[in-house]
Amino acid sequence: LTAQKVSKRGKKDPNAELERREKARQIHEYRRMTKTQNQCRMCLDKNNANANAHLTVSISPTAYLALPDRGRLVPGHCCVVPTDHIASTRLADESTWEEMRNFKKCVLQMMQSKGMDCIFFETALDVTSTIPKHHARIDCVPVSPQVMDRAPMYFKKAIEDATSDWSQHASKGCIETESRHLQRKIPPNFPY
Repeated sequence: LTAQKVSKRGKKDPNAELERREKARQIHEYRRMTKTQNQCRMCLDKNNANANAHLTVSISPTAYLALPDRGRLVPGHCCVVPTDHIASTRLADESTWEEMRNFKKCVLQMMQSKGMDCIFFETALDVTSTIPKHHARIDCVPVSPQVMDRAPMYFKKAIEDATSDWSQHASKGCIETESRHLQRKIPPNFPY
């Protein structure tokens, strides 16, 4: 039995069906989002049994520093992660961006105290999705100063060699970000 709105003249209200559909869509989207977040290993919600909270090193209100759950590249590899379930750091608000930047500074200082440098990278996959499956994270990989000197050349060469994979973005395969200007250089909803 469903209740339907009836206008003063005794006819069905045409907006009632639109309202019902919109409400059903919002409920469906909420359930999808909740299910995605409950399955995400990086969402540190107390209701999330799949979370890897034991790998967390330090936490702030909007971001945290953690060890990778798998695929550690070298000893010292860690990740800076926003607490919100977003597809890329490009979509983070200003306070989250600042907290993540502070974590990156601390990691870099720690690596430099050990005579190492650090490469920070992020892979943003499903930035156009309203409910992203992948949680944003910045990987922090310690490298020697000699490797760091050659790293930009290797990354640029690898991106240029992958031109066929990036054919839809052929005009700009590699975007120079000059360290702190990622927010200004990467367009919104752009997979990178």
